[in-house]
Amino acid sequence: MGLTYDRLPHLGRHPATGVVYALGYCGTGVALSTHFGRAIGRWLCGDGELPAFADRRWPVVPPPAHVPWLLPVAGWWYQGRDALGL
Repeated sequence: MGLTYDRLPHLGRHPATGVVYALGYCGTGVALSTHFGRAIGRWLCGDGELPAFADRRWPVVPPPAHVPWLLPVAGWWYQGRDALGL
């Protein structure tokens, strides 16, 4: 199972490499991978268009994900927020 930060699927073409991708189905991979695979196949053959949300910008990942030692601190922070009902 692949989750994206914004919990939405992403598909498009990487600008530097030209690689076409469809990923991050967030638990609905069987249905969406088949649908997006066909849509991308039609698009690559010139018979169709990608969905309107394709090639949208990826959200910025918060700093704790980039600093491994900070992840436990972030976990404790959010556990505290949950305990307070925030």
